[in-house]
Amino acid sequence: MKSRLFPVLSAVFALAIFLMVTSAPAQQHRATRLGDPEHRFAPPLTTPEGLRALFSNPRLKPDIASVLEQWGWQGDLADLHQAAATAEISEVKIPTGTRLPFMSTRRKGKAVALFDVLWAGKQPFEAYVFTFSSKGQRYRCVTPKPCSNFFLEPLGPELVKAVPAHISIHFEVVDLEDPIEVGQPVTYDISVLNQGTQPITNVRLLCLVPPNQDYVSGSGVTAVTAKDKKVWLHAVPVLEGKAVARWRVIVKATGPGDTRFKVECLCDQITEPFKRFEATQQY
Repeated sequence: MKSRLFPVLSAVFALAIFLMVTSAPAQQHRATRLGDPEHRFAPPLTTPEGLRALFSNPRLKPDIASVLEQWGWQGDLADLHQAAATAEISEVKIPTGTRLPFMSTRRKGKAVALFDVLWAGKQPFEAYVFTFSSKGQRYRCVTPKPCSNFFLEPLGPELVKAVPAHISIHFEVVDLEDPIEVGQPVTYDISVLNQGTQPITNVRLLCLVPPNQDYVSGSGVTAVTAKDKKVWLHAVPVLEGKAVARWRVIVKATGPGDTRFKVECLCDQITEPFKRFEATQQY
């Protein structure tokens, strides 16, 4: 009896171990330093022009495509390369403790995507940043200077389907400083430009303050009021062609994290709001 049970129990035990191993979630990657020549995606960056050259380099384009395919990106590579060549590039510092959706690297020279990367270095790292849209979605491309190990950060959908043909609106939300230390104010400049020639009417905006921020004050072309985590920028009755309406909203950083300040814009000429997210690193 014992001799018959032993092989069966051994098989069951082996199967249980196999299931435990194969069903275990992928481990988070913990990065503590950047710039190792064996693992950096490309040479270090010192200027925005160097970043543009990186994404336009024909030898690197297949590696960029491979990394994004490994991540499962559904966007159009042409949109990324066009933005890298023409978009405004800014500099940011990514604080310790930030979790990145993925990051490119190299293993024995091969381009690889590391998933769910935790930056655990002693200091924030400096990076170049630009934003772009592809297939109805907005992204932020972040490239650390020491290693060129880029990653994309989803920012949400572009909603343009309900805009009449004669209406052209440019809507923007920008944080004036990033990153921000907890306890300090965060200032957002918000603007709506009527790019067309026809007036648009009843232009109003709603800001949604994230949990780790508190509203402080607001000002602009119309009154600003707030309740709880909602901030209303009161309506502009008429925004003439080529005219711009501006507001400024100040909040306080109350906790660390990769924070999303969300703004929605509506007017009489559209049925669905434009939505914008501004990402702010709080540490």
